[in-house]
Amino acid sequence: MIPVVLLFVFNFKIIFSLTTEKIYLSSIERSVDISLRELDKRLVKMLTEPPPSIDKNVQACAQMNVLLYRYIQDYFNYLNGIGDLLLNEDKNAYRLLEEIGVEGPEFLKLEMLRESWHSIGKMYGFHEGEIEEMTTTFGATKFMWQNMKKQLEAHLEKKKKT
Repeated sequence: MIPVVLLFVFNFKIIFSLTTEKIYLSSIERSVDISLRELDKRLVKMLTEPPPSIDKNVQACAQMNVLLYRYIQDYFNYLNGIGDLLLNEDKNAYRLLEEIGVEGPEFLKLEMLRESWHSIGKMYGFHEGEIEEMTTTFGATKFMWQNMKKQLEAHLEKKKKT
């Protein structure tokens, strides 16, 4: 299987590169070179094992706040990009979904109740509006993945028959 890479620009246009296993997520103010699996691992770690000294160091808290927020947004944007490919009936969408796997991203398996987001948000120094936005983005990402998973399962079933 050839790894496929998405390049997200601020307006979320998608460009394919078939030569690398990395995903490049970029916007006007930053550029992150990180694999999707690594992004998933980092989200799990940040949501389940916050650094113990985060509440004592304002600068570290602010940096972690920005990273957590970006990582959640980046994952949402990535799945949204795949969703656009599915709508356009682009066969590369299924290749990308196969790379994620039917089991899906680990961070979406976490039981994140509204209270959990408030605890994490307070620990990382988020304001109430930011906590609500992260809660909503997490929920939207989970919903989007559940729909894509159904499409992936149907695709894999069809692929088995041929």
